[in-house]
Amino acid sequence: MTQPSPEEYDQIIDCTIPKYRQLIDECLDVVSHSDVDVRDWVDVGAGTGNMVMVAREVFPDTKYVLLDLSKDMLALAKFKLGDANMRYVWGSSDNMGIMDSSADVVTCIQSNHYYDDAGHADVLSECYRVLRPGGILITTENVGARTEYGRKIQRARLRDFLLANGRNEADAEMFLDRYGVEYKPRSVDEHIRLLEEAGFHDVEVFWMSSSQIGLSATR
Repeated sequence: MTQPSPEEYDQIIDCTIPKYRQLIDECLDVVSHSDVDVRDWVDVGAGTGNMVMVAREVFPDTKYVLLDLSKDMLALAKFKLGDANMRYVWGSSDNMGIMDSSADVVTCIQSNHYYDDAGHADVLSECYRVLRPGGILITTENVGARTEYGRKIQRARLRDFLLANGRNEADAEMFLDRYGVEYKPRSVDEHIRLLEEAGFHDVEVFWMSSSQIGLSATR
């Protein structure tokens, strides 16, 4: 399966990640109900800017940094969002090049599932570094089942979702075969452990579907 172009990405993401738009809304809802004064927001692995598009409707005066490894994705994000209160940074999530303690909110929406445990830990350390004390991290990633039986059900549900949303049999199987190979789904406990080892506290699961998990954590 070839990687989609940035333009195609926006068209197919709803058909690839179950409940994607709900996931973004849930992330924003957690930030909205936190005690954080949301002045500066860093979106890691920002893609085409879907998280920030929603966030700025609620926090229009906040300054946003969108970081992504793809210049093409950032270009499309800039086309959608413009320049007002926006800064676009080309960089890797495990080496952001963003100032220490410069953000009140950091979001990582389905952006770090290609990393092994060591790489994922590096990303979380970077998120911790750029957050101000008391700042909040919102992260969503693939979640792995605890048992082989659970993995069988999870795969079947995701397969049916892909087929119902336009994927053919071959593409659906190729996508599913990337789990555990290219994509690195982790159990709930593993996600929590990595966050706590990075120094975060008040780690909470605020959302979960059959394939994704949403966690919040405080620096």
